[in-house]
Amino acid sequence: MPYTIVQAEPLPSLFASVDAVVSYYSTFVLEALQFGKPTVVYSGEPREEAMTRYHFTQYAEAGGLLTAYTQNELEDAFGSLASDIALRERLAERAGNVLNQFQLFDGRASERIIELVKRLSRK
Repeated sequence: MPYTIVQAEPLPSLFASVDAVVSYYSTFVLEALQFGKPTVVYSGEPREEAMTRYHFTQYAEAGGLLTAYTQNELEDAFGSLASDIALRERLAERAGNVLNQFQLFDGRASERIIELVKRLSRK
């Protein structure tokens, strides 16, 4: 399976050029999902595994991404993505759905924080 390791490429052009994304625990996972890319979150260390389980289990259970906690599971995920076009299509389709279900990308986070600080300062 061909692959490329990147470090400084702009994300829009990077995501446009890939069929799937593999990442450790990172906000990069959310960005991959925003671009509708089939995504695997790999956590090979106990601390990362705990973070992935805490933050991304609900995404995996909703069918929005795959998780892998061992090298064998990662190899299985690669094999599944490489051989199962329907799986890639389902993951891509559900990526946006899980973001809508579990995240809020409305550009109003600062406004919500300001309102919270105002409410708390009145107490």
